[in-house]
Amino acid sequence: MTGGSAAHAGISFQDKVSGFLAVHILADLPIEILGLPPSATPARIDLETTAPVDDVLVATSTEGLCFVNVKSTVTTSDNPKSHLGSVIDQFVRLWIACRAGRGPQNWQRPLNGERDRLVLITSPNRSASFTRSFSRILARIADRNSIHPVETIAATNHERRVYDAVLSLVSDAARRHSGEEFSDSETASLLAMVRTSLLDLDGMHKSIIVNLLRQSVVEVPSDPEQAWLQIVSICQLLAERRSGADRTVLRTSLRDHGFRLFGIPGMRADIRRLERATEQELASLEHLAYLDIPTADGFERIEIKRTVTQVLTQHAPNTSMLVIGEPGSGKSGSIYSAARQLVSDGYPVVAIAVDRHPIDSLDALRNDLQLEHEFLDVLQNWPSEQRGVLFIDALDATRGGPSDRLFQDLIRGVVERVPNWNVVASTRVFDLKFGIRYRNLFRGSPIEVEYADIQFGEIQHLSIPNLTDEELAQVWIKSPLMRDAYQTGTNNLRELLRSPFNLFLLTSGNAGPKPYQYPIAVVTSLLVTPGNWL
Repeated sequence: MTGGSAAHAGISFQDKVSGFLAVHILADLPIEILGLPPSATPARIDLETTAPVDDVLVATSTEGLCFVNVKSTVTTSDNPKSHLGSVIDQFVRLWIACRAGRGPQNWQRPLNGERDRLVLITSPNRSASFTRSFSRILARIADRNSIHPVETIAATNHERRVYDAVLSLVSDAARRHSGEEFSDSETASLLAMVRTSLLDLDGMHKSIIVNLLRQSVVEVPSDPEQAWLQIVSICQLLAERRSGADRTVLRTSLRDHGFRLFGIPGMRADIRRLERATEQELASLEHLAYLDIPTADGFERIEIKRTVTQVLTQHAPNTSMLVIGEPGSGKSGSIYSAARQLVSDGYPVVAIAVDRHPIDSLDALRNDLQLEHEFLDVLQNWPSEQRGVLFIDALDATRGGPSDRLFQDLIRGVVERVPNWNVVASTRVFDLKFGIRYRNLFRGSPIEVEYADIQFGEIQHLSIPNLTDEELAQVWIKSPLMRDAYQTGTNNLRELLRSPFNLFLLTSGNAGPKPYQYPIAVVTSLLVTPGNWL
């Protein structure tokens, strides 16, 4: 914000924005609104800097710089003296100062579109319509690295007004500060680095940030509200001094004010160990989510898009549940696909395949996963703004063995001690009938009536059904050979092929050098012989 430290005493929204950014530094978490890769976590914050965009400067772990302009209200205007005009003017002056090369200031170097950002943060107060349109325009420019053609960048009348105003302001500022207009490619490169976001720091985003403090920064559950106020106060003081702080300084300041903090560095090492272990666990399940089907040209790997898996993915971040089904129904495949999708969507995910951990206690699990801290403590202190999901595949693999008690204790511990995580565990229907303890752990109602097993009406569960005609059609359209085998088979064979495992047997029976090397009768005999497919 222009005016620097002399004007700062009357500013509160900027203090809160600085506090929002500082909390992410404390939690060692990426700041999503900056639009940087997850590996780029914020490392330092400087306030009221000497840069043309002077409100906030955030340095990242990847040596990136994020220049933040804070405005409580921004609306569409092509007037250079408007709030939007001031924002664009600062962005253009920064671009000109940086393109000249290395200078005396630590921020003065050529900007890099992969790691640097120019950011406008504003409040919902009269700014929402402009900010949403501007954000969509910026995303399209970044995708295309071009400001043309106009109709692909600005899709609505309002977006076109925003687009015209911004380009007019860029052109005007470029002429005033460099004596010439930017080329279209230079304007595109500049705007491709710009991000804009609304922050409601008296409402929704305050709740998110306080919860983040509770999860990963402040140890005493009753302290986050006061810690938030203290962080804002620290940022206000830094701004008045035209100074800054890294994670160590911020943590020291909080401790000096009496706050007990989690030991983030060691915990984050354990989090990364669990992330690597989850990748290994999911890799062990991957073959259960795909089919290698015979085609006219050889074989093709496909994943059947199952509706029940979409339902599982939707509900897993919201509630704990059992995933149940008959042998070969696709429970593990659904677990794999749901976990992969949630990881892609940014949810914290930990996956454990029961048969890979033949151990008998939580301590043994901790050692098996090479964790420095208790497994449940790591989940408790996982820094994320979203709920996590612990996937446990194939509880039936314990079958009353030594690991049975381990996984009972693990599920109970997550349910009772880790409120920001859910448990999704799979087991066979047969085992659940006699698994009284697991039924008690997941006491509740079925997740959705369409995917409920009526014999488990008081258990939170999702029942994996046979493949539907629509799901089988995904295979037939790729493999006319398998379609013909299905259509010419008996009713019993067609019913058996609604099981993903039996469908896998059909593909395996034809995995020779040429498609359908083995007679379909051989595979059919294998499938319909009692005991072979159970």
